[in-house]
Amino acid sequence: MNAGVRTQWDNMVPHVMARPGIRPHVVEITPYKPGALWERMPLVPASVKGNVRSMMASGALLREKRLDVVWTQEVRSLLPYLATRARWEHTPVVFTTDSTSLLEASFGRGQYAKAPTGSLRARVRDALDALLMRATILNPWSEWCARSLRDEYGIAPERIHVIPPGIDLSRWKLPERARGGTGPARILFVGGDFRRKGGDLLVSAFRGALRGSCELHIGTRDDVRSGEGVFVYRDLTPNDPRLRDLYARADLFALPTVADCFSLASLEAMATGLPVVTTRVGGIPEIVDHGRSGFLIDPGDEQALLRALRDLAGSAELRARMGDAGRRIVEERFDAARTTAKLLDLLERLARRVGPSG
Repeated sequence: MNAGVRTQWDNMVPHVMARPGIRPHVVEITPYKPGALWERMPLVPASVKGNVRSMMASGALLREKRLDVVWTQEVRSLLPYLATRARWEHTPVVFTTDSTSLLEASFGRGQYAKAPTGSLRARVRDALDALLMRATILNPWSEWCARSLRDEYGIAPERIHVIPPGIDLSRWKLPERARGGTGPARILFVGGDFRRKGGDLLVSAFRGALRGSCELHIGTRDDVRSGEGVFVYRDLTPNDPRLRDLYARADLFALPTVADCFSLASLEAMATGLPVVTTRVGGIPEIVDHGRSGFLIDPGDEQALLRALRDLAGSAELRARMGDAGRRIVEERFDAARTTAKLLDLLERLARRVGPSG
């Protein structure tokens, strides 16, 4: 569990645990543990280590009593269970995803790690795709992903339920911001994969035309240099109080991503009343309402990025208006209390259809 998978689950936890009438059995799968003995083993590729550790963690399901329904965001890790007990016992499986392999490949080489066509890794990936497509229900985060499942994979529409991830609004609150404060505007970027998320384009725009009039605050796991007006923060985790503080102290959010399937970071920004500048890729246009809660630009368009940032940095009134609109969008469509309830309703309907496990 990492990146968006971890964030979605972390936002769901309080609502899952508070739901009456269900007995959640949680198997958290963490593929990597920095510094552990397994990670220090030489000659074994990191991907192999991660897969083995994940499958070992999911092996606990083989020892449990029969489950009524399984919800997962991961297929490879659950392969031993899905191929044996889940199949023999006809356990309904709901698979949640933000993309498909074909959608990720459409972004081009160098964006998402992809094995060459015909290679062993590609054949394994295709076999896993076939396995996940046999899930009882497929739960894409966006209509963009749902179209791929219908049109490219031939999944029947009745097996597809679009339910986006949500933000836990009990933690992501709307902070008080000065409507006409002085000093440089604070631009926030949050993205683990700095280059794919467009961080290099943002830094180029900042250093070329915005330095001195703005500050750039960057949350990432990658090695990015601080500098004049550039502040870098690492080791931030989902819903980390330090992360929420960065959003609360920012004036606007920028994520000029080159390849993306969804953007939980943009939802976090909107939840804290920030206008968002991001790109028209993946399911992001289903999140940000262009001209209302922020600006959508084309990937790689530095001039459009600059115009949007300048418009927002120069107008506290525009930032406030767009930030308020973004918060309303999150409350109406991306509140974790509501999105989790929809998912749990779906799981309960499937469990009732099959019957109790006893």
